[in-house]
Amino acid sequence: SKRAWSWKEDYREVVSDAVRRSKEGSVRAPLRIRVLTYNILANRLAEEHYWQLYQGIPKWILDFNYRLRNLCAELELCKPDVVCLQEVEGFEQVSKALEELGFVGEFVPRTGLPEGCATFWRSDAFRAVRTERVEFADHDLKQNVAIVHRLRSKEASDDRCLWVANIHVLFNPKRGDIKVAQCRVLLDTCKALMAEHEGDRDLAVCGDFNSAPNSGVYEFVRTGALDCLRVSTRRGIGRRTRSPGLLT
Repeated sequence: SKRAWSWKEDYREVVSDAVRRSKEGSVRAPLRIRVLTYNILANRLAEEHYWQLYQGIPKWILDFNYRLRNLCAELELCKPDVVCLQEVEGFEQVSKALEELGFVGEFVPRTGLPEGCATFWRSDAFRAVRTERVEFADHDLKQNVAIVHRLRSKEASDDRCLWVANIHVLFNPKRGDIKVAQCRVLLDTCKALMAEHEGDRDLAVCGDFNSAPNSGVYEFVRTGALDCLRVSTRRGIGRRTRSPGLLT
């Protein structure tokens, strides 16, 4: 069935609408939160696929220590409250670097592999009160994973919470069916978790979806529904052709 997601193309519309409703007394005052998400490329995969994907790029640029320093510089510049990372390999090293910037976090590795998803949050702004790990191998949906956190604000006066989901969807462009299935499992998990807390309304879904903005995967996450009768192949769920309205 279709999920009751509300989609806004411009976050400013969300903020202004929340401020308006708060002044009217219909909702509580909104918290302004900045969320950043990156796939930081696991060192193992950078080396394994160098000749296929990164040929011509100087090895010093792919060196993880160099990339980690640049990531930290980006975080200092953007000043996010929550950071979702995918393809994290060597969580202790990443965690130590981000701890110096005021973040704490948790990590879930891909099933049987060293890299995975990690979510961090500013320790002075939030504390984690719930963590749920999602291993898609438990659903026969490959080795990918996701992690969901319920973060309680330290700044709000009413102990409100923000749910943050972090996912790395399957890469294989020929298996759009699995991509959609992984997203559905994650969204169903989020829905079930939030249903346990009646007052929770705020959810940020982040990650590397390995899908184009005009794909069926994107449509499903954006609208909560996908007309599978318009899909002729597994690959078609993952991408569209240039023909309007046609999934191939």
